[in-house]
Amino acid sequence: MLRPVVLAPGHAGRPKNTYDSIAAFSAADFTEDLKSFDVPRLVIHGDGDQIVPIEASGRALATRVKM
Repeated sequence: MLRPVVLAPGHAGRPKNTYDSIAAFSAADFTEDLKSFDVPRLVIHGDGDQIVPIEASGRALATRVKM
């Protein structure tokens, strides 16, 4: 079950704007951009994220950036 604090931002905006934001967020792919990073980085991702699980995002990101 999603916590109310997660749902609150979606209730604050108009449905079309909320939908457009989610669509843009989910379609963004920064894989090619990650290849150009040439500075140290730290990937932080919680394991309790109900929207974007750590396996699909945080750990995947950590394996894609050059060290």
